Amino acid sequence: CESLDDPDVDAGATAEDLADAFIAAPAYEASVTDITLGAYSGKQVELQLPSEFDASCPREEYFVFEGGPYPQGSDNRWRLWILDVEGSRLVIFSHDFPDTPAPIRAGIQSIIDSVEIEIED
Repeated sequence: CESLDDPDVDAGATAEDLADAFIAAPAYEASVTDITLGAYSGKQVELQLPSEFDASCPREEYFVFEGGPYPQGSDNRWRLWILDVEGSRLVIFSHDFPDTPAPIRAGIQSIIDSVEIEIED
């Protein structure tokens, strides 16, 4: 959103670089956890997006990263699994809200846990 002061941060090339960039951005709260998914290591980043958006930056104009989705409502929480996969960065994205039912959250986690990554030659 243009109303934020200098929102751009360097996203680097690795999972750790991107996780650090999310932590450095001032427009939301972020936490990072080390993970392994599909035999690859990386970072899980959880972003808690703003509860409210002011008129200078409505929800539809608030982008965490260029070309990405915008928050789908107040208190939208994003989870990103960021992996280093043989020299490339792979990002898996999900989102929910504080009142998202536990079975739906569990279903999302089941999908993530079932991810298998295959590299073709």
